[in-house]
Order: sequence, then structure tokens, then C-alpha cells
Amino acid sequence: MDVWWVVASEYASSGNDWHWDYYFKCPEDGLDWGGESWIKSRWSFDRIVDMRDGDLAVLYQSQEGILGLTYLAGDGRQEHGSGDFNVIDFAAAPLVALENPITIKTIKTYKGAKENVEFAGGFTQSTVFRVTKQGFEQIVLDAIRSANPGQHRELDEFLEKYHAGSGATTRPDGSKREG
Repeated sequence: MDVWWVVASEYASSGNDWHWDYYFKCPEDGLDWGGESWIKSRWSFDRIVDMRDGDLAVLYQSQEGILGLTYLAGDGRQEHGSGDFNVIDFAAAPLVALENPITIKTIKTYKGAKENVEFAGGFTQSTVFRVTKQGFEQIVLDAIRSANPGQHRELDEFLEKYHAGSGATTRPDGSKREG
């Protein structure tokens, strides 16, 4: 299982604005997220092609911080006729909406953040970024737990799927991917 940092913005220059609160209020609307009018970066295309059903997504709101966690409801895919991998489907459940957002400034205070959380490395002009297992468990999750002590039980229940799937998984082509 891989972990992805997915950025949404209410102030997108393309006019396609989105806030993660929309998803938290109506999670069944998490399907068909993105598309060619929203995701235009080769950087994101190259990551979405690697996204798999069941991977974990860190939901980051531009100018606010990490607002929650969810899982993917399918593999990253192409919008019909676009030729680029630019669509993500988020699961309706389980998901966690955080009571206290985690800023990128907080993430950057952790040792190893730039190496383990792509978004912390400085390049932020994209939508999808990789997070290593170490980056998620020792940086992102630690920051979330520290800022949201009243949500530990909810987080533990949500993470049961992550812990069950953190070993090697098989890709559709039969190759192994270490989690």
C-alpha cells in the first residue's frame, strides 16, 4: 500500500475550485476527482498512474493544511479521451476528517520531512505527491496524532486497513510492489 499527498485548492487559477469539506460532507462525491481541466501537471500524471485501489490519501487543503485521510476506491485512471492519468476515485468510507489541520510548516519541522514527504521538498506546483512509509508513520501520522488527541481511537480504527495492507501487494500486471 502506498501513501499519497493530494492537494485541493479553493483558489485554483483554472476556476476548478475544491475544498475537502465538500468530500467530508458528501463522501460519495469522491469519485471522478480531477480530470484534464483540473490536473495538468506531468508530475501528477506520473504519480496517478501508480495509484492503486486501497492506497491511502493524505488530504491537504491549500493555505490550510492536512484536513483528513481516506483510501482510494480504484486505481488512478485517465479521463475518457484525455490520454493522461488524471482521475482519482476516493472511497466513501472509511475516512477521517481532522478536528485540527496540520500545516506544511509543522510537517517541515520533522527530521527527514523533505526526503520522505515530496510536498515538503519545496516543489508544490502540482496536485499529487508521494509519501514514503516512514514519512507517513513517523512524520505525518505523528503530527496528526499530536494535534488531534481526541481522535486517536478514530485514527486507530481507520488505520486498521493501512496496517493490514502495508506488506507486498500485487499490481494488475502481476508484478510485486512493496508497501
